[in-house]
Amino acid sequence: MVRPLLDNERPIEVLIGGSRYLDWESVEVFRPLDAATGSFRLTSKPGAGVRFPRRPGAEVVIRYLGRQLLSGFIDSAKGSIRRSGNSLVVTGRDRTSDLVDSVPARPLQFPVNSSILLAIARIADSFGIEVSNKSFPATLTKLPTFAMAPGEKGWDAIIRAAKSVGALLYTNGDGKLAIDEPSSRGRATVDLVEGQNLLKADFEVDHRDRYRTYIVRGQRSGGEVPAGLVLATPEGRAVDPFVERERTLVILADTGSDPETAKAQAQYQATRRAARAERITAKVASWLQGGNSGDLWTVNQLIGIRTGTIAVSTEMLVNRVRFKHSRGDGTMAELELVRPDSYTLEPPAPTVDPFAELFEE
Repeated sequence: MVRPLLDNERPIEVLIGGSRYLDWESVEVFRPLDAATGSFRLTSKPGAGVRFPRRPGAEVVIRYLGRQLLSGFIDSAKGSIRRSGNSLVVTGRDRTSDLVDSVPARPLQFPVNSSILLAIARIADSFGIEVSNKSFPATLTKLPTFAMAPGEKGWDAIIRAAKSVGALLYTNGDGKLAIDEPSSRGRATVDLVEGQNLLKADFEVDHRDRYRTYIVRGQRSGGEVPAGLVLATPEGRAVDPFVERERTLVILADTGSDPETAKAQAQYQATRRAARAERITAKVASWLQGGNSGDLWTVNQLIGIRTGTIAVSTEMLVNRVRFKHSRGDGTMAELELVRPDSYTLEPPAPTVDPFAELFEE
């Protein structure tokens, strides 16, 4: 079985139900910026007497050289017996997973003109989740009326409250729900450079969800329209200059709109889709930015990347981090990078193609 750690310290520390365990064949921790919860996967190849360290629901804390990567719970435990060897696989997610899966245990009431932060904190608190906010003022945007629909899960209600201000909601591995602005974690202490700390990089430019012309058509609010009178529908347009074919997307606004608002929404769609169509997955040999020292790789940080084999020299935003360790491959981290304007509420019009050098004209 996986045995408790007694005296000797290891770089990767796994605590399950308060006890430390070692002899893991592999350890993997995933931390995303675009989701409410991270996850972990632990595998072991025990000998005779296969036993799991704890049942699903047990508390798990994972640290690396004293730096906390995750605080959560076991979701599932799987085992197998083979002639080639036995195996155990333990998987789970952050504490914030209850927000995603469940509805509050009791109905929640929200005062009239509650701030968005108050609404989010009240929902999170009903699941025992603390909110960490370092970017937004406590008085952030009032909600004239806010209520949770019957059967609405906590995370769905939080996203509904937060979307109007462009707040990012994610976990840093400490079990808290972080509320941040895009790029608010500053800049990584190092760049990713081919021939130095960058072991591998995969580039992807995907235009399937990208269009040249975006049209947002709104709805007029107000009283009834007299018979025989046709009113023009508010409409806004935006163009992505880097899509050469005439691909057009029409979006119907959910609520009342005017031409100015419709144009802003069209520009938002153009830039957001352009930003998310371009990404890099980079592999590095350490879980720490400084190699053997420094901070852990962190989502919502800006980072430079420079490669000579493929002509790329640009600044990106860390969108996801996957920390991986196995006896066969050692320790490494995979960083998914996206354009810095991927999460901006009102991004500027795209004027520069950061991957232009990748393609022949």
